[in-house]
Amino acid sequence: MDTENGIGHERSVEIETQELLYKREPLLKQLQEIESGLAKVKNEIRGHGGKRMENKEYARLTTMQARYVARKTEIMPQIQQIKSRLRDLGNTKRIEFEKQFLERSVEDSSPVVQELTILRTEYQTFSADPTRVGSMRRMAAEFALRLDRIIQRAVRSGITKTERIRAEEENNK
Repeated sequence: MDTENGIGHERSVEIETQELLYKREPLLKQLQEIESGLAKVKNEIRGHGGKRMENKEYARLTTMQARYVARKTEIMPQIQQIKSRLRDLGNTKRIEFEKQFLERSVEDSSPVVQELTILRTEYQTFSADPTRVGSMRRMAAEFALRLDRIIQRAVRSGITKTERIRAEEENNK
């Protein structure tokens, strides 16, 4: 397992993602059943055409409704927790991929491009942090995109310069 290049970490991220998806599936199925049950109860309550419902019937329906709501209240935090973790894993996976890609293309680049890459990664991490204020996260994401465009232009121009220098060296031989 090549953990130095992130392959081992990438596998563990993939495994955890699959486990979370497996755990989330039955919860989503239960949530769908609960939502369906709530809709049926609401339709029964409303389905009397404005006529007054018997107290026993109304009490039965509101009790059912309360049970559905209680079950939904139990399930939703679990689903939200899984959803949040999946989002974090997705961000981790994306950032790792970008790091590996940039490490390959930036290695031959100037120190300025390398510094810009580090700065861009920091802003991307900030923008992915759910504990930050939304407007600051958006600003950081926009700045990271602008830095990314600058880095891509610099890397492209650096590659063409490197290729030109190599070609000139080969022609001079």
